[in-house]
Amino acid sequence: MNPIRRILVPIDFEAPSKHATECAIDLARNLEASVVLLHVYDVLVMAYPTAPLINIAHVDAAVQTVASTALDESVTAARERLGSVTGILRRGGTWEGILAAATEVGADLIVMGTHGRRGLAHAFLGSVAEKIVRMSPVPVLTIRPPSPT
Repeated sequence: MNPIRRILVPIDFEAPSKHATECAIDLARNLEASVVLLHVYDVLVMAYPTAPLINIAHVDAAVQTVASTALDESVTAARERLGSVTGILRRGGTWEGILAAATEVGADLIVMGTHGRRGLAHAFLGSVAEKIVRMSPVPVLTIRPPSPT
């Protein structure tokens, strides 16, 4: 196995990805590796034949601004614990964006949080983590958030 030098951490700013970020930072410190925080967002567009056309460019710009600010805050917080942290913001499909970024940044490992949904929630919402585990060209470590005490 190749040494782990770059760890990709997809984040959605929720508790599971925050916990995964903390775990990735601890792992990176022990391995003398760098961390890349990645946030992939998308703006859903729905069209109806009788509805007026809505310019979504304003919506997209607003979402991008909010996502960029949140990512910058996450990178700044992570750098307090590990100096070698960078951030990437992408627009598009989540799992596709994660796999593309893993290749582009030369990730040796993906560390990602999982919500641990089951049953209907899993069936309706799917699992990004599951797709990444099945399709990733590099090892994937999934992290569940700690159970509430």
